[in-house]
Amino acid sequence: MAHTVPNHALGLMLTRLVAGKTLKMLLVDATSDLDENDDYPADAGTLGEITASGYSRQTLTNVGITVDDVNNRAELDCDPVTFSSVASGDTVTKAVIIEFVTDDSDSPVLAIIDVTDRATNGSDLVFTPGADGFLHASQA
Repeated sequence: MAHTVPNHALGLMLTRLVAGKTLKMLLVDATSDLDENDDYPADAGTLGEITASGYSRQTLTNVGITVDDVNNRAELDCDPVTFSSVASGDTVTKAVIIEFVTDDSDSPVLAIIDVTDRATNGSDLVFTPGADGFLHASQA
């Protein structure tokens, strides 16, 4: 028997997931083994969060959910996320979005985003959502 979740219901699920929540992005390097089986950052054997001077986790702003009926999904979008003046010494391989609660043991991982490797060099690191947002919920 086939099961279908209407697109508007996907949008409602994402909306309720993030409504009133603080979403943060953190950056990890190639040592990170965080994956889809880790519910929280603390679940990773090695989180691999970068440590360059000037780095700190950033809060997502203007978070919104859009229902895309053409592609049968709901998308989470936000303003570009800027990490200002991150000193040399690290190479970012993934951006991770969490719902921040109090610490890494109770802040659920919402998305793990593979990015083109970016070496930190004292300049800003900017992560801009793609056409389908930073994450989306879709039909299986």
